[in-house]
Amino acid sequence: MLGEIIAPLADSLDLSQHLMEIEQGTHHIEPDVRINLFTEDRMGIIEDVTSSLAKAGLNILTLESNLNDTADSNTYYINIEGTVSNGITSLYEVLDQLSDEKNIRSQLIPINTHVA
Repeated sequence: MLGEIIAPLADSLDLSQHLMEIEQGTHHIEPDVRINLFTEDRMGIIEDVTSSLAKAGLNILTLESNLNDTADSNTYYINIEGTVSNGITSLYEVLDQLSDEKNIRSQLIPINTHVA
């Protein structure tokens, strides 16, 4: 039912969507990784990062971003925490690709040491 409400809006904005039913009550999921990224501000940064990381198996739990728009810097910062479904290696590969192709620098910090 909720999908029927969200789908037209998401489609009109060319956004992908994913809904997952959860049990009643409070659910707290601990992240497996924290990823810090930074680059020069431009349109499409969030889409570049989130779509690539999602394809590599990252389920994003939190995303925070901030623009340092001082006179000498126009750096955009993104901090993401999430769970991993395909291992950390695929995330490192995506981050390397984002660095090479989009000039997005990053740091991946494993939080759950049991995720390989």
